[in-house]
Amino acid sequence: MHRAEVVRGTFWVLLALLTWIAWETAVLPAEPARGTEIVQATVQIRNANLRGSGTMIASVPGETWILTAAHVVRGATVVQVELHRFNFNFGGRVFSLTEGGGWPRLVPATVAATDPGGDVALLLIRSLNALPFVARFDLEAAEPKRGEVLTSVGVDRGLHLTRWQTTIEGPAVVDIRKGGGAQPFVVTTRPPEHGRSGGGLFRPDGTVIGSCTGRFDLKPGQKVGLFASMASIRRLIRENGLERVARSPNSKK
Repeated sequence: MHRAEVVRGTFWVLLALLTWIAWETAVLPAEPARGTEIVQATVQIRNANLRGSGTMIASVPGETWILTAAHVVRGATVVQVELHRFNFNFGGRVFSLTEGGGWPRLVPATVAATDPGGDVALLLIRSLNALPFVARFDLEAAEPKRGEVLTSVGVDRGLHLTRWQTTIEGPAVVDIRKGGGAQPFVVTTRPPEHGRSGGGLFRPDGTVIGSCTGRFDLKPGQKVGLFASMASIRRLIRENGLERVARSPNSKK
């Protein structure tokens, strides 16, 4: 079977059964776009003993919005967001998650909107002034095409904030068995590891166009990555009347 056909064909029936097995994230380096800015917009999310990643997409006084995966915040109405010096531009190693001296700073966030079937969620922090680093976000951004090289950012195993490049295999319509039936996702060549769930998928200009769902076995011995689509993100925002998030004065376009 031609590989492009695999992306849309009968393999997806198998994938629907397999994607739930490993909901988390992946490792390894590679030089991506926009320097450290997309890293500085990345946070770690704590939901009881669960850990995940998220991307700040808008921030004004009293409202900081974070895009993440629905399964990272499942069962919660309030979670904790772990903020580091690099999120505030206070210096220090951008990739350090063990800073000490009162860092990281934990702030509560409300789960404002969630779509379990599409595996996307939005968190709202009200206790902060505007933060300096938010990801470039375009509500009308097109889905990535097969062959595009994009950058994934997230916190591997709850310990290591990393960014690496991956190539798009193509779109997939998958039922992850979280309600809502089959939903659109994006498949990548590089599989993520635990902890990266909810971390952003970025174009070379720094625009976030997806968030990490997990990994699955395309066939024995071949693991690939699964990311929530812009279609799911767009639907979540519009169905909850949150278009203003994309128009926030400190939301980069």
